[in-house]
Amino acid sequence: MEAPTPDENTSWLFREKLTCVDAIGALFVAFDLYLRTCGFQSIADAIFLAAPEQRDITAIKANRSGAETVSDSGPAARKP
Repeated sequence: MEAPTPDENTSWLFREKLTCVDAIGALFVAFDLYLRTCGFQSIADAIFLAAPEQRDITAIKANRSGAETVSDSGPAARKP
């Protein structure tokens, strides 16, 4: 994302302006129609979820095959 994300106050003021001119209902009807034309169902409830934790797939595959990875090659992993 190149553009800065608006802060909470900016979002709140925008919502208030839409409320004052009775545009929120029409906005969500238009958004719902757009989603339906793209093949999505209507939104019943929207929440924000944390993104899944990124995993090191290379290390996981190496461990499955029994190969040594960088994290396995430290001093504690070496036998005297």
